Amino acid sequence: MKTFRKFLTVTALLLSGVVFLSSCNKDDDPEPENPNEMPKSIVEIASGNEDFSILVDALVKADLVSALEGDGPFTVFAPTNDAFTALFETLNVNGIDDLSAEALRPIP
Repeated sequence: MKTFRKFLTVTALLLSGVVFLSSCNKDDDPEPENPNEMPKSIVEIASGNEDFSILVDALVKADLVSALEGDGPFTVFAPTNDAFTALFETLNVNGIDDLSAEALRPIP
């Protein structure tokens, strides 16, 4: 039962971080500074910010990077490293390496 609760907690985390991808209206998107520059993917943006390094590790481990490189646009509620650290304490694990890719992947 404890393992199932851990699974549900990890699932809830991923659902809040990845599944809640929603489209934005084009009118809400700011104009790019350089119109010839290709927009960055969510993973590229997260990779550029140290506060999201555990999220990037989780996405890579769960093989979800390509899901966020789609045609979008996407809006993501992305948990920070502090949120992941709190989750690890709750799950009584040392880090992302203690979680399986299968536990990180459950996206309906």
